[in-house]
Amino acid sequence: MRHAYRAASRPTKLTSRFRDRASLRRIRFHDLRRSTATLLLKQDVDLVVIKELLGHAPIGIYAHVRLRLQAIRHSQRRPRTG
Repeated sequence: MRHAYRAASRPTKLTSRFRDRASLRRIRFHDLRRSTATLLLKQDVDLVVIKELLGHAPIGIYAHVRLRLQAIRHSQRRPRTG
């Protein structure tokens, strides 16, 4: 029982064992948060909602990503001339 507590107190070590067995690349929790935010932004979820879901205090954390996604969409909508 004591061994299980030690493993639970070190989640990085525990997950790295599973990751190694499954031959997956290393990914940080922060990377998952950023990916989640980006996917939500691509689905036009409101910034306030994303802020609440991810627990960030300032709303501007992902505002720059929203602007970049809007610029990409805008450039894809413009018909090419030539």
